[in-house]
Amino acid sequence: MRKILFFAILVFAIIFSTASECNPKISLLNQDPYPAVPGDYVKLVFVVSEISSPSCGEITLELLRNYPLIFEPEFVSIKKMNSGTFSRGFSSNWIVPYKVRIDKDAIDGDSEIEISYSTKGQTDFKIVKNFSIKIEEVKADFDVIVKNYDYSTKRLTLEIINLGKKDVYSLILEVPQQENIKILGGNKNIVGDLDSRDYTSTDFTAIPFDGKIKMIVSYIDKIGERRSVEKEIIFNPSFFEHTKKNGKSYNTYIILAISFVLIISFLIYKKKRKKKIF
Repeated sequence: MRKILFFAILVFAIIFSTASECNPKISLLNQDPYPAVPGDYVKLVFVVSEISSPSCGEITLELLRNYPLIFEPEFVSIKKMNSGTFSRGFSSNWIVPYKVRIDKDAIDGDSEIEISYSTKGQTDFKIVKNFSIKIEEVKADFDVIVKNYDYSTKRLTLEIINLGKKDVYSLILEVPQQENIKILGGNKNIVGDLDSRDYTSTDFTAIPFDGKIKMIVSYIDKIGERRSVEKEIIFNPSFFEHTKKNGKSYNTYIILAISFVLIISFLIYKKKRKKKIF
């Protein structure tokens, strides 16, 4: 009788001990990019540890649908794995990645997300845990305008304004091939860094025509991502008619006028000199 009782206690102790080994822990291993950008995707990598014991049974991880996360139709939020299936000598951690979009109107700062994990084995439980992700708007917007065009030199001067709240780096302005403008030379200009709310200008040698002209502004943002945004300018030739009268610009007329004055002055001087001699 004592042997039977001892055996029963031993079995109960083993079962209890095995069951108590099931104590999964979950943490957010990585967020990429950091900070996340509104309207863009972010990769969240979670790690579930202490699940080497088979007593945990099936483990379920679910990323919950909470603002500012946006779940697209193909997104899979629930992932499952059987505990105790790890090989000796290898990590017993379960790495779980999610790639999810951030709401385009998400505000800067830390936002809380929720993830639940549960087991179906000798010890069943379900826990919801909160994590914090960082969000920051690093995208910029621009305004591109025609500052000047000189028909005599075919120099097109464009002004670029950084309308965003963040500084940008290595800004490049590109004029893609299109019907409304003929670029004479390179179609890309390196503008450089441009602070928030600041502006600068750059020149192209080109023959623009009346109407809309597409531009591509590319830049590197605060987190090192190169981004591009398409903009549009409207060229109105009537604003620059004064540079092409008789095929000559005002500069040409100024040079001719100065030359004329110099010639007249020289002739007057020469005439006066002759009178003095005689």
